[in-house]
This record gives sequence, C-alpha cells and structure tokens, in this order.
Amino acid sequence: MRAVYVEKPHSFEVKDMPDPRPGPDEVLVRVKACSFCGSDIHLIEGKMPGVVYPLIPGHEWTGEVVSAGERVDEFAPGDRVATESHAGCGRCRNCVRGFYTICENYGRRPIHRQVGMTTNGGFSQFCAVPVKLLHRLPDAMSFTAGTLMTTAGTAVVGLERCGVETGDRVLVYGAGAVGLLTMQFARFLGAGEVCIVDTVASRLETAKKLGAEITVHAGVEELDTVLSERGWKGGPDLTVEAAGVPALQAECIRRVRRGGRVLLLGITGGEEPPAPLNRLSLDQITIYGIRGEGDFSVERAIRAYESGRIDSAPINTHTFPLEEFRHGFEVFGGKKDDAIKVVLEC
Repeated sequence: MRAVYVEKPHSFEVKDMPDPRPGPDEVLVRVKACSFCGSDIHLIEGKMPGVVYPLIPGHEWTGEVVSAGERVDEFAPGDRVATESHAGCGRCRNCVRGFYTICENYGRRPIHRQVGMTTNGGFSQFCAVPVKLLHRLPDAMSFTAGTLMTTAGTAVVGLERCGVETGDRVLVYGAGAVGLLTMQFARFLGAGEVCIVDTVASRLETAKKLGAEITVHAGVEELDTVLSERGWKGGPDLTVEAAGVPALQAECIRRVRRGGRVLLLGITGGEEPPAPLNRLSLDQITIYGIRGEGDFSVERAIRAYESGRIDSAPINTHTFPLEEFRHGFEVFGGKKDDAIKVVLEC
C-alpha cells in the first residue's frame, strides 16, 4: 500500500509499505479520506509530546471495512466507518471511568495505542484498528465530511465537561476547525451568544455563515469595544482556546468573568507563557483541559450532524490525493488559499 512514512521529525515521504493485518479484535479499513490536524504539524516538527517514531500519521479519517478479526462481529466488509484515535488500555482507573484519552498507560504498546501518534494511522491506503474505535458513518455523510467527527467529538466532550448553560455568553479564540465546531456545538447546547476571534478574515466569514452572532478580526477590530457594544459586561461566562496558541491560553483566563470557566482545547507547540493564575482563586475561575474525544462523544457528534443543526461543509476547504501529502501539509500549515481543513483522499 501507499502511505505517508514519518521516520523522525522533519523527515517524511509517501512510499510503499506492507499492508496491515488485523488482529482478532481489530478491523482492517480501506481508508477513503484523512484530514490534517494541528497536532500533525506538531508531530512532523517534533513538538508533539508522546509521539512514537517512526510511524504513519493521521488520526482523523474515514473508510470502508475490508475485513475483521475473528472476535469482531460489529462490522462487516463494505460498512462505512468513522474513527476516533484513542484506544486506552481499558484497565487503568482513568479508562475504567471513561477517560480513555488520558489513559495512565499512554504510549505503552500494545496495551495502549493512539492511532496516528503511537501507532500507524490513516494517511495510508489501509489501516488496522481496534474495533472499539470505529463508528458507523451515515449514508448521507460523505467520507470527507466524516473526517471531522473526531474534531466534533472533542468539541462536544469539552463543552459538556465545562457545563455550557442556557444563555451563556461564550468567547472562542480561533476560527479553525476546532473553533468553528465548538462555536456550533455551544449554540446547539444552549449558549445565548457566541463570539469568535481570529486573525484571518475569510475564516470569520465562514463563522458568520455557520451562525456566529459576533466575529472579531484580531488586530483590526478592538475586542473590548465590540463586546461592550453587545452588552457583555463583566466578561464572557466561558472562554475557549481553540487555536493552539500559548499566549491565548493566558488571555482566556484574563478575559473570563468572575466565577467563569475556561476551556483549553488547542494543543500548543511552543513555550508556555506566564498566566494570571491568581485569578483562579481570587475570582473562583475553573479551568478545563480536554485531550481529544472521549465519553462516546464521536458517536453522539454523528447523531447531532444527522439532526441537520451542525454543518461542516464550509470547513473542509481543500482536498488533495494522498500522493500530494507534502503540498497539503504546506497549504494547511501555512493557511494558504483560505484553507481551514485540508483532506487527503487515500
């Protein structure tokens, strides 16, 4: 099969590799589409913690079942599937409580695997994964659209964990895929108004199309002025960092109202800046950090899409064949040609 092989940081190529074989509890999938995530950029640059090189990257993908192991009866050849990436050990206290994305045995193969991070992933023609990672893809959902289900699951579990309340004012930093989906699911869960901030004007236009009540062009518009005009006195109830920018993590703490909540979804690849941590105790602010999907959120995100109230079509902006991985990487990483989400057809 053809696959993207990352030997070590900054060293990658598309090459011929052996076809994987599924184990007794695994499913072999013919990958149809795999999208870039910001963590893939960190992986290739050597800035993503916990990565085991060499490997095939890619943890946001969809495909069609080819065959299944002898102990698998949930799926059959031809089934359309979406995947999540974290296969926890199933025996540590975090996994037993449902927090398998923070498995205490993270990286200890074979009892733990994160597809595309510690074991081979979806930037390939075939991928063999534990059956517990797969979810049925509705017939009405394209393979390309389905690649966003892992991202959607991350937004869902994050917002549910920090408790979005009816009428909440939510401020989201970053109008990439994570931020745009977080904005939509915040409204889905009952938020009153959502403001989304980004440095790229085209992304803010997409946010408006997807329902954002307020958009702010960072560096051009003054956030304080915009929020004041909308009557956001005292700050937002919830601030969300969805851009993976270290300085914005601290900004979320500064901006949130007294007694408010901060949700950190982005994974940064740089140094951690000083943060106003005194506010946590003085103003009773609660911070939530979420790693990836979890709590069956991918399955629930798929159901939300089926309701017609969540739209990912404007988010998947670019599609390339697998052989053009390097070009896709450059378009995605450089945000070229108004790129938001870049998908490779495998």
